[in-house]
Amino acid sequence: MNLFSWIRAFFPRDAAILPGGTHPDHMIGRTGITTTPLNAGGIADFDGECLDVICRQGYVARHTPVRIVGRYMSWWVVLPVRPQAA
Repeated sequence: MNLFSWIRAFFPRDAAILPGGTHPDHMIGRTGITTTPLNAGGIADFDGECLDVICRQGYVARHTPVRIVGRYMSWWVVLPVRPQAA
């Protein structure tokens, strides 16, 4: 079982959309920049605050803008920010 299979097996699809855990909901929607590549998990910087994050989509390159969409156990769940259409 590779890493992505493991993450998908233990990381339910609906967990990414559920804000929660014991942390404030004001974190949901914040945007930041990945400081490490996210090979499922890694670190992202949100206005000088480095947080452990996980991305269900799999690999995300370093310096990619991401948005917090939820909480799963001790990780903040992020998705890459898509560029706005002109």
